[in-house]
Amino acid sequence: MSDIPMVPETQNRQGQNTPLSAERPTRRGKRNIVEYLGIAADEPDRFGQLNEWKRAPLVEFGIEEDLCGLYCQYGRCLGPSYEISCRDGCWFCHNQGVDSLRNLWRNYPDHWALLLKWDTDSPVTFKADGHTVHDFDRRFQMEVERKVPSDRTFRWRMLDDPPKFVADAGEQISLFERRIR
Repeated sequence: MSDIPMVPETQNRQGQNTPLSAERPTRRGKRNIVEYLGIAADEPDRFGQLNEWKRAPLVEFGIEEDLCGLYCQYGRCLGPSYEISCRDGCWFCHNQGVDSLRNLWRNYPDHWALLLKWDTDSPVTFKADGHTVHDFDRRFQMEVERKVPSDRTFRWRMLDDPPKFVADAGEQISLFERRIR
């Protein structure tokens, strides 16, 4: 572990240097949380983000990306998205985009159910902005029910105040009718 770059100090919100253990973004409710990242030993450009609270077991054990992929394939734990993509992240990664999550929700219900369970068990939210897997679950269900748009106009507040009418793809509407409060 000594060859992994460590960050001895970090800056707090006031710009003052503080020992890393005193104030860190992964401290939640008096729990010290270590984040484990999927960085492989042959990805040195990504080592800079590693410290005592962000660790990469693949780096620590010297496992390169190709070997990790083979191991996951052999152990039947390779993410399902690799069936349609040659390069993808972990199916449970919080950094994946909405389209990737929607694909998981739509096509891999067993994986999605496990992600929902982990979300319930986790002391932190799935996304840094505070949204949970359960929030995405509700969003995707409302998209299917055409209660919220599934395109770029989605806003999280729509889950609590959905529009009355969502147009089909290609359908023209002159007014996007909203509920009157």
